[in-house]
Amino acid sequence: MVRFFLRFCLISHLFNGLLLLGALPISEASAQQVNIYSFRHDFLVEPLLNRFEDTTGIMVNIVSGNADVMIKRLAAEGAQSMTDLLLTVDAGRLERAKALGLLQPVSSAKIEQALPSRYRDKDKMWFGLSVRARPILYNRQHVKPWAVKDYTDLSDRRWRGRLCLRDSKNIYNQSLVAGYLAHKGAAQTRLWVRGMVANLAQRPQGNDIDQIKYVAAAVCHFSVVNTYYLARLLKSENPQEQAAARQVGVIWPDQEGDGTHINVSAVALARHAPNREAAIRFIEFLLTEDAQRLYSEQILEYPVVSGVPVAEIVKSLGPFREDTLSLNALGIYNAQARQIMKEEGWD
Repeated sequence: MVRFFLRFCLISHLFNGLLLLGALPISEASAQQVNIYSFRHDFLVEPLLNRFEDTTGIMVNIVSGNADVMIKRLAAEGAQSMTDLLLTVDAGRLERAKALGLLQPVSSAKIEQALPSRYRDKDKMWFGLSVRARPILYNRQHVKPWAVKDYTDLSDRRWRGRLCLRDSKNIYNQSLVAGYLAHKGAAQTRLWVRGMVANLAQRPQGNDIDQIKYVAAAVCHFSVVNTYYLARLLKSENPQEQAAARQVGVIWPDQEGDGTHINVSAVALARHAPNREAAIRFIEFLLTEDAQRLYSEQILEYPVVSGVPVAEIVKSLGPFREDTLSLNALGIYNAQARQIMKEEGWD
């Protein structure tokens, strides 16, 4: 069992703006350990961490919390940090950590052989672990699957009052806009965001699961959602959640253009990692067939290692052509994307 020695929930708005948070403590003397700052939910990564401990005997210590807060914390710790790895759900976050000088490169033949170059940082600072696709969802009763063909169509005035979105603070939507910005430029991106805001059925709210439920209940007829959330509802033991998932269909956008927007869950080696060799071994483990099968079957994301099958429930959502834009762009264009979203009223 993974030893969660300091587990807490971090929040962005703390009393009087103070970060009342302790640094990672130095655990009992053991050279064989890896300390992780994780931006993922514990229940998703725990099977992977347990498998690594059982296989290698290396202890895994993990702190889970808000990505932005933890990146700030890592910067504040400086050379005294006990953190070895950052585990995240979005390449844009690690690009931010990279820009702040918080990461170090990793050269590993095992990683390079297992992981296609499109899923890793060009400077070897971070490495994708699973692919996350963000297609358009639609209400099967009210909309035909050919009603829209790309993300731009969501800004068409014929869809006034028929779109639901998460708020602009959500990193998934920030990366979606950043990717669009990289392809289309600022002027076209601004028009697209402005049109989508005009088409909202309600103010931006809720998480991805909520977006699925809004579309299923016809609060709106379209949204954009990461596929693993839909797969999770389709596999749910809750009949109401299964029913909601069956009410929505998937449109794979931009199949004749840039391709459907993707992102990756990813990992990076901290600049001052005290357990560098063990940490690199952990990254290599996450790209083994065994670990990738866990990503596929339990987390319901697309594996990054070729030959590892996609989970059947995910495969049922249909094939698609993914955007081949460099994932570095999601971080590079993040600040500009957020500014456009703010100025165009996507709050």
